[in-house]
Amino acid sequence: MIVMNERFYIAYGSNMSEVQMEQRCPDAVLWRTGKVNGYELLFKGSLTGCYATIEKKDDAFVPVVIWCISQADERRLDVYEGFPKFYYKKTIPVETDKGIIRGLVYIMHEDRKFGEPIDWYYQNMERDYRKFGFDLSILRKGLTESRVRTKGARVRLISMDDVQAPPAGTEGTVQYVDDTGTIHVQWDTGGSLGLVPGADEWELVE
Repeated sequence: MIVMNERFYIAYGSNMSEVQMEQRCPDAVLWRTGKVNGYELLFKGSLTGCYATIEKKDDAFVPVVIWCISQADERRLDVYEGFPKFYYKKTIPVETDKGIIRGLVYIMHEDRKFGEPIDWYYQNMERDYRKFGFDLSILRKGLTESRVRTKGARVRLISMDDVQAPPAGTEGTVQYVDDTGTIHVQWDTGGSLGLVPGADEWELVE
């Protein structure tokens, strides 16, 4: 039962995790699953990494986990999600087995650049997709689409575990992301060593 001062929160990324939500939002109660129609799943980034977001697209949908949260939980989520600079908030309709409900969702600002999530982030989402019986092809398509759209992004190297690596601070342009997740970059210094998520460090040039 939903009581006064509580609302529905719609999770499609790492906050599908019950363990994570127990830590972040101690008042939260898992209500049920549903789907958001007219949106697609994508991965975009900031200087701290790349994370899940949703953007409008006809004839698409994103499976979601629906939480009942308190006002205090929402304030905590504002901090974790980087609201309002990184994500903004919106109330949207969600299709469930109990009918259409409206819930709060955090959506990354659309001008953020596409990118590749680190392995643990993607793997945790994959785990929760399996747990809740979601269609894994939606998650995989979101990753593939984001990889394709990463081409042309500018990156700045922080560190790379390779004796032939360009100096820290070198900038380059992303050429493509291969099936292993390696980000192939044409560095301004002339080299073309790829970035390996989880091993190398870099930042997007805003």
